[in-house]
Amino acid sequence: MNNIDLNWVTVGRNFDWEFPLTSSVFRSPIGASRTGLSEKEMESAQLKRDQVLTWTVLYSSISILIGTDTEGYGMSDGLNTKGLVVNVLYDATTSWGETIADEQKALGLLRWGQFVLDSFAKVRDVVRYFESQPVFFVSGAVPGDDESETELHLIISDQYGDSAIIGIKQGKAIIHHSKKYTVATNQPEYKTQLSMMNYWHYQWNLNGTNNPTPVFTAPGGETPVQRFQRACFYRQLTSYDSVGTNRVAQVKGMVSTCAVPLLCSTSNAIGSNQVDLEKEDPIAATLWTSICDSTKQKYYFFDGMQLGSVWFDVTTSVDQCEIALLSNATYSLGFMSNGDSILKDCKDPFSH
Repeated sequence: MNNIDLNWVTVGRNFDWEFPLTSSVFRSPIGASRTGLSEKEMESAQLKRDQVLTWTVLYSSISILIGTDTEGYGMSDGLNTKGLVVNVLYDATTSWGETIADEQKALGLLRWGQFVLDSFAKVRDVVRYFESQPVFFVSGAVPGDDESETELHLIISDQYGDSAIIGIKQGKAIIHHSKKYTVATNQPEYKTQLSMMNYWHYQWNLNGTNNPTPVFTAPGGETPVQRFQRACFYRQLTSYDSVGTNRVAQVKGMVSTCAVPLLCSTSNAIGSNQVDLEKEDPIAATLWTSICDSTKQKYYFFDGMQLGSVWFDVTTSVDQCEIALLSNATYSLGFMSNGDSILKDCKDPFSH
């Protein structure tokens, strides 16, 4: 998150996966009625309809959905009309609760991010809600990758520069909340990420650490820890005194240093130069980069598999859901402009 200037708050995110996933942009209208699990998920989790969370959309939003009509959809990131940004990241340390409590309602991880976008205006409101542990989290399969479980944590921020990271341990929401938490990655758990950040602050002589021999280095590798360190390096060492800086361009520069190009593979170093992107390559490439402008209500999508980018005006009012394909293994928009006109009416994927 770029909250250097609280008059212009922006957020950058790289979405990485081992192979291409289908992504679509989704505009959500106010007033839609939604449920926390699909019929299939309810049956699989052996839950009754009255045990599942339901809600009405309070704030319109633009979000990116992974999946298709046949596979189902999961929300990955988005921005609502109150400037709240939600990013859903993989978290291998996620663990689940065994049974739902009488006072809890079930919510699938694929719909978690959309529920937050639909329902809240500020980070502090989200934190208060989940501190009371009202939700029984239900896992599922990632649309387009049946072998991957939805082990996820939520990164949220708002137009006031506040932020929080919500992980799930033994079914309970574990929350880290502070305006200072401006960088996050998928793993390790955020408590460990903060410990690493403190070490780097000393190395870089930041936050009053008084290191007489600072070392200003950042690694070039592709692991989450290495990329987290690079993101911290550029975020923490960016000047606070700049005037007239475009904060969208600034955060794009920060997050671009952490992107992984297609077909990057350590197999090249051990004698193989024939890499099958979908089967052999263990390194997750950056499928897309998103920039959310919380202040000016713009959502930017930069395709990582083809040359193309598009932006959307979050404040555009609609009466029903709209959707448009952005990217998959064989398709990309391939242009750079406003994309509001490409959205077409659709059924609400979260209403049933």
